Amino acid sequence: MRSIIKKEFTLSNEEQEILVRACRIKKFKYAETIYNEVDDRTHYYYLLNGNIEITKLYGDREVPFYKGRGRFFPNFSQNEDLCCERVTVASKIVTVLVIKHDVMEKLVRAGKEFCNLVWDDIIGELDFLKSLSQEIGNRNKLEALDRTCRLYAIFIDEKDKHGHYELPRSLNQEKLSKILGTTRVTVNKKIKELRQKRVLLQKKRNMRIANKAIEEFKKFL
Repeated sequence: MRSIIKKEFTLSNEEQEILVRACRIKKFKYAETIYNEVDDRTHYYYLLNGNIEITKLYGDREVPFYKGRGRFFPNFSQNEDLCCERVTVASKIVTVLVIKHDVMEKLVRAGKEFCNLVWDDIIGELDFLKSLSQEIGNRNKLEALDRTCRLYAIFIDEKDKHGHYELPRSLNQEKLSKILGTTRVTVNKKIKELRQKRVLLQKKRNMRIANKAIEEFKKFL
C-alpha cells in the first residue's frame, strides 16, 4: 500500500501514513457497479488501473462519461433532486483506492499538489456537464449541480494567520470563467468589485476570501 501511494501522490511521510491508514484497495470486474448515486457518500475513489463508465441518468435517458487511471471519481452531488449517477467497470478489471471522505478533506487542505489534482477532476466534470446541458437542455438540474461543485471549492483551502481562506492557485481567472460559464472580462470585473468590498483579498498571485465574507462569496459562486 505504501509503495502505491508514494508512486501515485506527492505527499509528506506524515500524509502518506494518514492515507495508508484511511484507505483500502478494492478490485472490481467488468460491468460490476462500483456505486450508485443513492449509495453511502462517505468515500472518494481514485482509479489505479482500468477504465470506468460514469452513467448519468436524466429521466429515461442515460449519458455515459468515461474516466481512465489516475483520476478521482468522487460523488460531488449531495442533492437528491439532481441527476442520478452510476459508476460501472468498463475494462476487464478495475483497481481503486477507496478513501474516507474526512481524511480526503484533510489531505486536500494539507497538500497543494493533492488539492490541484482533485480540483482538475472537478473542472473536468464541470466541462462534461456543461456540454451535456447544451445537448439535452436540462439546464435547471445542471445549474444546481454546477453550483454544488463550485461550492466545493470553499473546502479546498487553508486559513492564513489572519483567519482568511486561501483559494487554490489552480483556481485562476481562466478556470473561474469556465466554471461560471462566462468570459474572463466578466470574471475580472466581478473580482475587482469583490476586492473593493474587501470580500476578496489578494497578495501577489494568491487570492484569499476574507473570513467575515464567506457567505457573500458563496452568493457570488
